[in-house]
Amino acid sequence: MPSLEPKGEGERAPTTGSGRGSLRHLARRLLDARRERTAGRDLERRLRQELQDLDIQPPLSVTELCQALSKKRGRPIILQAHPLPVSGPSGLWLETDKADLVLYQKDTSPLHQDHIILHEVMGHIRGDHRPTPDGPEWEVAVPGLGPDAVRRVMARCDYDDGQECEAENAATIIMAWSWMTAGDAPQRQSDPALRRVHRAIGDKRGWL
Repeated sequence: MPSLEPKGEGERAPTTGSGRGSLRHLARRLLDARRERTAGRDLERRLRQELQDLDIQPPLSVTELCQALSKKRGRPIILQAHPLPVSGPSGLWLETDKADLVLYQKDTSPLHQDHIILHEVMGHIRGDHRPTPDGPEWEVAVPGLGPDAVRRVMARCDYDDGQECEAENAATIIMAWSWMTAGDAPQRQSDPALRRVHRAIGDKRGWL
């Protein structure tokens, strides 16, 4: 029979098996949260550097951003609104030998369309993501484009996938930055050196 006497000062009750399991679970959650915060800061850093390298200035134009990234990569990025099936992905990136084709849902708001495009372009294309083996069929959405003409397909639908989660976060971060700088953009300097100085000493707003 266990003793009911109080523990002496400085003594601790032994940790039970269930208690150790709870502590391990808590430790894993803390480590996962720390990794997520670190990954989030790293993604923000990479996106900010990319937008600055592309010389993107507010107000954000998704079309101009795609043109700048296309020029940097030396490959056309073709944006095309398409009535994608509601039950399927809201966006698709199709990589061919000569160009990157981004399909986005035609039947939705312009704001949502911008988010879809950013997901595909600044998430998947910029991140050079690779498709999962069991990705959705895309031939239904793009009739007439033969399978041998496509080298890679990324579809925006499964956010449990690590690449999809990163692409979605990238789109959300850039959209949030664009709202932060809307109507409050600093005067653009024509000299790149002056712009670097302005970024170094000025208030940080969005990616600036």
